[in-house]
Amino acid sequence: MKTRTLAAILLATFACKTDAPAPKDPASDTNPAQTPAQLSTYAVGAGPTLGPRTRGVPHSNNIDMVVLSRDGDMALSRDSLGGIRFWPSLDGKSEPMLMPIRGARRFSLAKGKEGATIAAIDGVGALHILTAKDDGSMQELYMSSPHNPVVQAEVLRGGERLIVLTADHKLMLMGQKGVARSTMQERRFSPDQFMLSGDEKTLIAISTESLGPESSGTLQPLSVNLADDSLRLVGDEVDVDHMADVAPKRLSLSPDGQHFAYLGFPQPEAVEEKEACLLYT
Repeated sequence: MKTRTLAAILLATFACKTDAPAPKDPASDTNPAQTPAQLSTYAVGAGPTLGPRTRGVPHSNNIDMVVLSRDGDMALSRDSLGGIRFWPSLDGKSEPMLMPIRGARRFSLAKGKEGATIAAIDGVGALHILTAKDDGSMQELYMSSPHNPVVQAEVLRGGERLIVLTADHKLMLMGQKGVARSTMQERRFSPDQFMLSGDEKTLIAISTESLGPESSGTLQPLSVNLADDSLRLVGDEVDVDHMADVAPKRLSLSPDGQHFAYLGFPQPEAVEEKEACLLYT
């Protein structure tokens, strides 16, 4: 009996050994030695960073969200405990990297010159812009004030520009460090979400109003021009009715930005149709 007990203890000891320490999630605990000033800097300063990784960090719970880059080569994943991982590649050659923020409700990413640019909107609406380098290190370049929440942010190809929508219905073309390059905010222009075409030259600003189970909306096309860092209104507004809802999975925009489709409720004149998908040019 003593021999079996000793063998079990030795097996447990060797099973727990690792070759290198895993990077620690900065939000998993608080260092009691930190002063209030240091904690304040972590919250509102340049943002948390992670040094070069020693190895990948797996999720600690079930994954409930996955977002791919537009080229399909990279991904971000979130688990049910709020942990976020960055996947530099999806071919199995790179392990997932720990993100130094938790609980993001929306995120986007694109390849940059030295790695990837990542945009994440946290639980209070603050926008975090981070760069993940090829050596596995990660640095936060910008964090917006939670007093003006961000609703949506999309990183454009190249990683140097983002399209950002704030809660006060302001659309911005923004640089990596949070500098607005172009701003669109006009009277009676109140989008609450947007869709970006595959070629990233057209943006559809969507203003919606819920009417029971249905929604009505207004679509406003804008052009995105990175040559002069501009957002411009183009074409006329289009009113749409009888939308099932405004969830992104029920909306679609063609790669060239010329056609918009949504899932709608069938109307009395088309009761034989269980679903209506309407297309606009």
